[in-house]
Amino acid sequence: MKTALIDASSAILLYKAELFEAVASAYDLAMAPAVFQEVTVADRMGAAYPYINALLCPRILHWTGRLDRPHYLRAFDYLLKQGRYSFYVIEFAKKCNAQRLAFFMPEAV
Repeated sequence: MKTALIDASSAILLYKAELFEAVASAYDLAMAPAVFQEVTVADRMGAAYPYINALLCPRILHWTGRLDRPHYLRAFDYLLKQGRYSFYVIEFAKKCNAQRLAFFMPEAV
């Protein structure tokens, strides 16, 4: 199983999109102690700083057989609406292919 670092905002967004468990089953997730504190305190300040890895997770989970297409599309749409992504990030997330993200791919189910 691949180990992946996760930031606070991605953890929060994935949890809200009901994808955290799927991502945690695909990767051995690790977070810095400061990130852990940020996602476990009441104010959840990390939600203000979304990163691209959350937006790519539904697509990666779909490509590896962990999400069916309807769930993938709903989750991607949710993250797109909740996150604060630049035009470039959104276009990359919509158009990238599995080969471009091969390094990040977990094992297929």
